[in-house]
Amino acid sequence: MIQKLIILILGSLLSLTVTAQLRLSGLVEHENHPLSEVTIKVKEDGKVIRTVPANRRGKYQLDLDFNKYYTLVFSRPFMFPVSIDVDSSLESYKGQELLYEVPLNMLMFYRYDGMEDGVTDQSIGKIEKTGSGEEAFSFVANTLVIEQLKPLHKESLKREADNESASGSKPSEKALINESIASEAIETSEKEEESVDISVVRSDAQSIKYETIEQAKTIELESAKQTKQREINVHASSAAEEQQYIEDSKRLRAEFYAQDKAREEALIAARLQKHQASIVLPPTSAPVLKSVVSSPRLISHYLDEGVFLFEESFLVEQDKMRHEYKKAVYNWLLFDMTYYTRDKDEISQNEYESIKKLLDI
Repeated sequence: MIQKLIILILGSLLSLTVTAQLRLSGLVEHENHPLSEVTIKVKEDGKVIRTVPANRRGKYQLDLDFNKYYTLVFSRPFMFPVSIDVDSSLESYKGQELLYEVPLNMLMFYRYDGMEDGVTDQSIGKIEKTGSGEEAFSFVANTLVIEQLKPLHKESLKREADNESASGSKPSEKALINESIASEAIETSEKEEESVDISVVRSDAQSIKYETIEQAKTIELESAKQTKQREINVHASSAAEEQQYIEDSKRLRAEFYAQDKAREEALIAARLQKHQASIVLPPTSAPVLKSVVSSPRLISHYLDEGVFLFEESFLVEQDKMRHEYKKAVYNWLLFDMTYYTRDKDEISQNEYESIKKLLDI
């Protein structure tokens, strides 16, 4: 019943040599387990006309005449009763031999002290003729009653999980049970087997269910801890890799800077040595002539800005000689490498910037 209420109603029209009847059959269970000691009370015009017991595996079958209105009450010790209405009216019925078979599975739940049970006396729906042919009879749910039963069902399952003892059955239910037992022909061995204390059986089942729930909680908690630890490990590993990358970048930048600095200093020293070696001192008796050097003249200036390479070059004419100055900047990962040349010979940054300043570039 309620959310897990399984009411499977299929109709099939069969031509059999039997009395015309509407047959209901199915299984009564609780949380996917069949129930024993279940009785079905058949009422007509408010009076009980007969009581049909389900077997110890929760299976039942009952036949109803056409063109009548019934109320069926499913009962069991320590559980709430379940009621359903049946309208077997069949307008086209003219006494012919017909049999409509309607499977109907019911779900019941335990009653505990202090639980409001007024709504459980109401019908959860009705079986009636809604179509024709094989689907002539179908079940129409009473959604209002079912919605009112949902909180009661939820509370019952919670108190069952807490291993509480269900309250005793109502006097009317006890009388119903006695009447059903008297009307059912049961073998002596089956009676002894079914006389096992239901409270002990239910207590064992509840203990197993409670242990299963606790094991599931423990497994779920352990899984959550492992997942959290994996996330922490992944984050720590990522942070360590990122820090190592930054440290390696700083180290490489420092190495490239030191190499560029050493190259520039060596270039300056070589040019200074070359300049000193090329100086020729005039004789003391001869007059010193001052060479006349013309000012450099800019012929062309060019810029090329790429993604990984930036180049600047300009062509200069001085003393009827042309010289090409070039600056190249290479962007590699996080490092910038810059080179200065004059006619493809490497020069210092100071010399390059001096000629640019002189040319007013």
